Amino acid sequence: MWGHSLLKIIQILKTKITEAAQLETSARILDRFYIPARYPNSWAEGIPADYISEEDVINALSHSENIIRFCDSLLS
Repeated sequence: MWGHSLLKIIQILKTKITEAAQLETSARILDRFYIPARYPNSWAEGIPADYISEEDVINALSHSENIIRFCDSLLS
């Protein structure tokens, strides 16, 4: 797999493991954080905290846990 898009990874994975389809929403939400997390100056001005709220972080962590649990279940 080449790239960083979780959504693309899930879309490919669901062709082999149908249960992966339930992770598309989580992947879509987490992909929104890739550029800002890697490049904190990705906004025209300000700092990441100006654009990402505590609620956003809690939501992203929840979606991350969904994906981690799914991967863990495949590796068990």
